[in-house]
Amino acid sequence: MKSAVIVVCSLISLNCSAQDIKKLSGDTTFWNSIECKKSSELKLPLLTLSQDYFHFRFWTDEQVIDIWTVDGKIYKGIITSYTRSYIEPGLKNKLKRTPKTFFKQDTLDAVLAKNAFELTKHIASIPSEKDIRGWQQGFDGIEYIIETSTPTTYNFRTYWTPSAQKDSLIEAKKILTFVNDLSLLLNLPNKFHNFFATLKPGAYNYDGPMVTIKLTKKQEEYYKRTKPYREYLESVSDTLNHYLSDTLTRLFAKYGGLKCYDEFLIKLSTSNRLLKITTNSELTDDDDKKEYRECKKKIAAAFKWIRFTFVHSKVAYWKKITFWEGKVNVFDAPNGGL
Repeated sequence: MKSAVIVVCSLISLNCSAQDIKKLSGDTTFWNSIECKKSSELKLPLLTLSQDYFHFRFWTDEQVIDIWTVDGKIYKGIITSYTRSYIEPGLKNKLKRTPKTFFKQDTLDAVLAKNAFELTKHIASIPSEKDIRGWQQGFDGIEYIIETSTPTTYNFRTYWTPSAQKDSLIEAKKILTFVNDLSLLLNLPNKFHNFFATLKPGAYNYDGPMVTIKLTKKQEEYYKRTKPYREYLESVSDTLNHYLSDTLTRLFAKYGGLKCYDEFLIKLSTSNRLLKITTNSELTDDDDKKEYRECKKKIAAAFKWIRFTFVHSKVAYWKKITFWEGKVNVFDAPNGGL
């Protein structure tokens, strides 16, 4: 197994259209345009332009698996593990930085590539999710994407979270089986782990909503030292979140509700008093900044009426607040609230 070095690249613009070259099928508009940009970031060939005898590409939110043959006899394969540096939305303009893409490629030997190709046959006839009656959509979860190409055809398919509908749809069950079998065959989690281990400490994110933090040595020591505090805060999390959500909703309802569209972070003391209010949302203009300041004042005023003694944290802690349709929603902040 050969490994390439980690590469940092910037986005380049390429023409993804192949309408004059190949017969296109599947969702080749919105989703395909996104994957085209990602392919160029990861230095992957555009399958809309590929002349390989057969090329199969499978996307997850952290890896791309390419299996192809130029003659129908000998198969090749590459696993591309990838991520992007994460910058909080509210800091992008302030820092004047854009996220960087990192990736590492592992080359498969011919036997392993051929075995992976055999797995793809099990899902070759399954259409894209939009053509499967009963396939549900959602905001969370994972979107699997499959591209296939020959010299004359190109197909693009998407599948949102097969595990959410595997009990009701045979197609979802087959896709999920393929995902698990491919992961086991190619040892995909280990490939990504080895890639991520080479990155510098920091925050990383790509397609999904999750942000992964790689800690420094000092942060690791802090994380271990504060583990009992996080475990305690987790034990009271549901009770506290519901209490704050219901109480804040009632308080703001008395004054006509709170029309705030940003996400707020609040810091509470060991005596459960408000210490700080901030946001990770990006404030793009003066109107945003004005609304943010007004909302901060209203939140601070509401907390003057809030008293609770059922939380006994030995350290200050954070909570996340959002507002939707007249209701205040309170969630755990990242890193267990510490």
